[in-house]
Amino acid sequence: MTVLEDIFRLVEAGRTLAALGMLKFYVIHSLEDKGLSLTRVIDQVREESCRRILRALLVQPILTDEVWKVFVPQMDPEEVRELALKVEYCVSDL
Repeated sequence: MTVLEDIFRLVEAGRTLAALGMLKFYVIHSLEDKGLSLTRVIDQVREESCRRILRALLVQPILTDEVWKVFVPQMDPEEVRELALKVEYCVSDL
């Protein structure tokens, strides 16, 4: 099972905030596994859209659905899936 499959499973279960948190951990661990510095590498990403997505994801706090779904608007599940696929593409390009 891949992280992306886990993220999709969380989305299908209605836990989009948990899926976004897992996506953030995926980015952090992917960069660390490649021995890359978070702050330095984002500025070196070729695609502007990837830079923006990675920056936004890394500054987002990790929130749990159980506590925060009342206060935080939920993203559309399809948008979370699309975001996860784009993040995977951006990380694989590093």
